[in-house]
Amino acid sequence: AGRRAVLFLAAYSSSCLGATTAMVTTRARSSGAQAASLCVPLFTVRGARRTVSVSMASAQNVDGPDVAAPSRYAKRCVSSAAPSAETAEAAPASEPRKKRARTPRAKERWGSSPSADAAVSDAIPAMSKMLEKENRLYDSGCRCIVGVDEAGRGPLAGPVVAAACYIPRTVHIDGIADSKVLPEAARESVFAALTAHPDVRYSVSIQPPTVIDDVNILQATMLAMRESVLDLRTKAPALDHVLVDGNRSPFKEEGVPKGVGCETVIKGDLHCRAIAAASIIAKVTRDRLMLDLHARFPQYSFDQHKGYPTAKHVSLLMTHGPCPEHRRSFAPVRKALEARGEE
Repeated sequence: AGRRAVLFLAAYSSSCLGATTAMVTTRARSSGAQAASLCVPLFTVRGARRTVSVSMASAQNVDGPDVAAPSRYAKRCVSSAAPSAETAEAAPASEPRKKRARTPRAKERWGSSPSADAAVSDAIPAMSKMLEKENRLYDSGCRCIVGVDEAGRGPLAGPVVAAACYIPRTVHIDGIADSKVLPEAARESVFAALTAHPDVRYSVSIQPPTVIDDVNILQATMLAMRESVLDLRTKAPALDHVLVDGNRSPFKEEGVPKGVGCETVIKGDLHCRAIAAASIIAKVTRDRLMLDLHARFPQYSFDQHKGYPTAKHVSLLMTHGPCPEHRRSFAPVRKALEARGEE
């Protein structure tokens, strides 16, 4: 009698698998009528392709004010009336939501606390695991296995550096891991141990920004890798197998030297000792070069970001314009040149 309400349901099925009851409060249009509670079942409908939980999408009075829907189940578009005393007693108390443990940030992760040291240990694979591929190759007859990696493909300034490294099977050096995992002090320590060991052989190739701009960064990286391997052959004539970090061989177009096998290893600096050693040598070499550039061009703060496109570096680049060590073929550098009316 004067009470009209329209209930829109997302779906309905007479053969429902289960139903629950939601209390939807509607207001009577006629004056003096009290609010009434309507019990509306919510059904679960299982279709051929997907399972859909069906709830009341909306409820409103045609001629009266909109129904006020509590926000507790707003995501499901279901409004629930206050439970009765019997329901309140039967319903179990909800447990407080547990907060997920926060992952330590990089600075916290690589600090000097015991927990940070444990995090470093967890991030570094066991050496026995890193040696699995090399041991299989040695067992198959290889005599001299070399790892190759690069540093500096992404920066806006400075060179790209590649290193090739050979560590005899019988030599053990503590701390070898992916250079990106190790803190700076650890990288420097391992670098010193690698380069000072009488039985370790390594070679480094440095390609400046002029080469990068001339042939593009990918080809400059491949060139640096090839040069480092070819140079290392003069120091380790028995070299017969090369492990390259990534999914692209630097010898794809030029061809592998006669008698040398070559294979790529995705995330090789995490899984192969020789590649991890090469990554440390390449990274430390490039970082030192960037410190030298900082002494020449202190206005860019190369000592902090090593040429990578951080917000600070891009801001300084726009303020001062590119220096001779910036890569003109990279978009942010071109933008800075255009802003100054240069090519």
